[in-house]
Amino acid sequence: MKKLSILAILLVGLLVLAGCSKDANDVNSAVKHTLTVTVTDEATQAAIEGATVTVDEASKTTDANGVAQFELTDGTYDITVTAEGYESKSGSVTIDGKDSTLDVTLTAGTGGSTDFVLITSNSGEETDIYVDWDYDNNIGNIAADAWGSGTTITQDSSYNNTPCWELTTGDGWGTVLAFMGDIYNVDQIAEFPVDLTADSVISFSVATTGDYDELRVKVVGEENEKEIAIDSFDNTSTDWQTVQVTTDQFSEVVPANVTQIAIIAFGGTAGTSKVYVTDYTISNAEVVIPKPQPETYTLTVTVTDDSQVAIEGATVTVNGTSKTTDASGVATFDLPDGTYTVNVSADGYANGSGSVTIDGADKSVDVSLTSLEVTSTLTVNVKNAVSGAVIEGAAVTVDGTEIVTDANGVAQFDLVDGDYTINVSANGYNTVSQDVTIAGADKTVDISLTTDAPSLFNSSFTVFNEAPITALQASYEVSTTEITEGDSSIKVTYPGDNWGGIYVEISTPVDLSSYDGGNLVFDIKLPTTIKDIGVKLEGPKGTGVQVQLANYTGTDAGNGWMTYTIPLSDLGIDLTQVAVGFGLWNPTDGTALDAWAGGDVYIDNVRFE
Repeated sequence: MKKLSILAILLVGLLVLAGCSKDANDVNSAVKHTLTVTVTDEATQAAIEGATVTVDEASKTTDANGVAQFELTDGTYDITVTAEGYESKSGSVTIDGKDSTLDVTLTAGTGGSTDFVLITSNSGEETDIYVDWDYDNNIGNIAADAWGSGTTITQDSSYNNTPCWELTTGDGWGTVLAFMGDIYNVDQIAEFPVDLTADSVISFSVATTGDYDELRVKVVGEENEKEIAIDSFDNTSTDWQTVQVTTDQFSEVVPANVTQIAIIAFGGTAGTSKVYVTDYTISNAEVVIPKPQPETYTLTVTVTDDSQVAIEGATVTVNGTSKTTDASGVATFDLPDGTYTVNVSADGYANGSGSVTIDGADKSVDVSLTSLEVTSTLTVNVKNAVSGAVIEGAAVTVDGTEIVTDANGVAQFDLVDGDYTINVSANGYNTVSQDVTIAGADKTVDISLTTDAPSLFNSSFTVFNEAPITALQASYEVSTTEITEGDSSIKVTYPGDNWGGIYVEISTPVDLSSYDGGNLVFDIKLPTTIKDIGVKLEGPKGTGVQVQLANYTGTDAGNGWMTYTIPLSDLGIDLTQVAVGFGLWNPTDGTALDAWAGGDVYIDNVRFE
């Protein structure tokens, strides 16, 4: 594996993530820690299932999440990752007293391999690994500093035809050549931290002119620092001298976070003594280079059935990554540019698939799945139980699905075979439930709703002027097309000439406010001698407005019967306290009381809608 050489003299902000590697024979080597390796596609970030991960001699295959795990003692191990259709990658991993994670991204291809290095962290955080970095001498963002008053620095100097840094001693008591700031590769302009380990080597070439006493190398950490004299330095020579210092001599500092590496020359004559430095490297150092992430865009997949109803819980897979649709049938993915395969599956439906191209913008796709189940149509007709009129806007619920009846009072459902309960509700009507069985054929169910108004005929009737009641029934059913005189009707005989009437007196006032905006509806049969009659509701203190039947147009119900609908708003009553639910009175249109004709009046089906 190619080691990464980092060119520097003084590095500021070097983050040491790695601890010293331990020998496999260490006394703690018997304790095992978990290495979790996650393998993903470099282009799509999708998990790669079935990749082979080999750590030394042991091999494992990644699961559906792209994960393979190994139990390892402390030490450094060789690791190789391969997968069909991808370039292989290999490198090393160090286990140092804790569990570790390694994220490896594979590049699609048929050959070649790339190296990587795993840095273990004392914090236990995952390390994002990018593979292979080809280093040369092209280092940017480096500055020089000096200790000693009057010391001057020349960056682009030359000595014996060799490009180098040049320091001219100032006051003579000592100088330091310092390279400040983060290192980055000029070609890539990518900053990254560098880790020194116990076997790292600091190397540089140095030449001096003048009477320097000694040369030292200093390593500074966040808490400690140490400098050592370079015994091999010949202060009498003016030739280039190669210096190599291993970092195990700085155990008090390394591998804690290193903030400076400095070359110090002591002595010299102010203004004439010079130090030249070049070929500065740090070998056997480890580098964590964050993998650059491509810009992503949102792919929105909406899954519906044949009726365009959202399918919740469908599985949508895009290039190996699977998600489940929400209640709106939606699953989203963040993807870089590229062409992707979309596979969709759901219980009870045929699978769907297709491709989509992301090209610099968010994208939405709709997927319709075909049901695998045979369904039959259930038709529910909703009508008024009394009038037989269709009820539009009734809520019909079957198996958790609610459909509102149309203008024809119809709601339809596509159902597989089975037993179901139909629930029907509508404003002003009692709720009705009915069981139904679907068995391989369409079915029609008729449901009639009754109003939830008070039963006026269960109240007492008061008759003025001795108009007799010949029939009164507490319960009744009368179809508007079959109304006949008989026990289901109230017959009141008006003698005529005198003031008189009939009204329904409710023992306890009732609240009819739920019918605000509704109507008083009743069936009546008048003799030909009575041309008009007054209609009225009253509150507990006799409040209300009498309206004349002649001002309304009735509907012919057959056999001399007429059905009248009078808006409750016309009757001018507080609906929260209705004491007289229905009343018929002699007309008040100026007809002389003694000229009011008598006769038999039949009343039926008094109701509120």
